[in-house]
Amino acid sequence: MTALNVAKNANPSIYIKVNDDKLKKDFADSTEVYSSLLRAGSTTILSGTDADPEGCLKSFVNDKVTIYIKVVGLIDIKLEIERVNKRNK
Repeated sequence: MTALNVAKNANPSIYIKVNDDKLKKDFADSTEVYSSLLRAGSTTILSGTDADPEGCLKSFVNDKVTIYIKVVGLIDIKLEIERVNKRNK
């Protein structure tokens, strides 16, 4: 969240997409823990067949788990693109 310049007091929604039924159940049993650790407003566990949530940045953990952070309204995308472009020069 810090790397994205998301305000510390923002609590974005987090989505965890899991492509394994047993692993999905394990994640679903611990959503409160993930919400707390990630300072998320909410954590939703998705199946591998669910559509990607809109307005989110996607980060691959491995071939079975993908994390989505809802950033719409929390960051200025144009400003972040400029910042990344300057850093990459």
